[in-house]
Amino acid sequence: MKLQLAVLLAGVSLAVAGPLHEPSRDTHGAQVLRVKVTDLADLRYFAYLQSHTTLDFWTEPRALGEIDIMARRWDLPMLKAVIQQRKLQYSVHIADVHRHLDDLKERHLQARTKAGDARLSWDAYYNYDEINAWLDSLAADYPSIATVTDVGTSYEGRTMKLLKLSTGGTGKDAIFTDGGIHAREWIAPATVTYFIQQLVAGDGVGLLDSVDFYFMPVINPDGYAYTFTDDRLWRKTRSPNAGSPCVGTDPNRNWSFHWMEGGDSLARAAVAALTAVHGTQYEVGSSTNTIYIAAGGSDDWALGVGGSEYAYTIELRDQGLYGFELPERLIIPTAEETWEGFKVVAQFIADNPSTK
Repeated sequence: MKLQLAVLLAGVSLAVAGPLHEPSRDTHGAQVLRVKVTDLADLRYFAYLQSHTTLDFWTEPRALGEIDIMARRWDLPMLKAVIQQRKLQYSVHIADVHRHLDDLKERHLQARTKAGDARLSWDAYYNYDEINAWLDSLAADYPSIATVTDVGTSYEGRTMKLLKLSTGGTGKDAIFTDGGIHAREWIAPATVTYFIQQLVAGDGVGLLDSVDFYFMPVINPDGYAYTFTDDRLWRKTRSPNAGSPCVGTDPNRNWSFHWMEGGDSLARAAVAALTAVHGTQYEVGSSTNTIYIAAGGSDDWALGVGGSEYAYTIELRDQGLYGFELPERLIIPTAEETWEGFKVVAQFIADNPSTK
């Protein structure tokens, strides 16, 4: 098997580094402030605050413009003081984060009730066990092309499943896709499962003749499960850190490699296909430039160590309106447009088989 492409689906805003102290789950009195940053010195200062405080940056301080920052009640005076001292403009984007999360939880329950007992309907978000059960059902329903393998166990004992879609044969190029590396970005697993559905019963079936596909919809199962049961804003894994009260590690900072190159022209063709669906604007560039500056990312590892010829991180919606709580009604539009870009890349792989 030749691993030609690795695709990583990220959500909206990813954090550069975990805070020095574990943030409390208490969101009473927390607010999200939208700060307008027009000076590089201010941008660098916010990048410093991100890695040295418990402020939760919902927008990465990587480019001039508006940055959304969640501050819990004990951090809010400090953040407002910084904004005032640096003479920055801001607005209150979410005045009551706790109430906001409660409202979203109710909306989630209503969406699940409406979805009923359907295996996956893409008008609701599903927990880890439900996604795994769906993967198993695909292997039962499509035994000629779908195989599910248990590839490991998470720290908290959850089975990690890998889905392979293939019509058989040897020597094919392969595309590996994962989602949910940051736990709170629910849209990523939803988009990965949409890709799978299109390949088994949609307009992507023909791609299986030339390419093998591997999927892990949720690569951070413990963190993802935790966002459904305890803390909707949790981002990391759930493993303890020796000598520290902090729980969890950023799973996209612990791959043993530190650089990335890009297939820029192919990425631009994919983005053009994405934008054509709903008009959503996507950027093209390395993950350093378009998401955040960080070493040890999975896309870097895929290129430098894993042997992939191409590696892309797709930063999905939202674009600042909802933070990590993309409404259920936007799951399908997001997945539809991303699928069109994915198809462009997959078709390129099919038409240009690797000679390695």
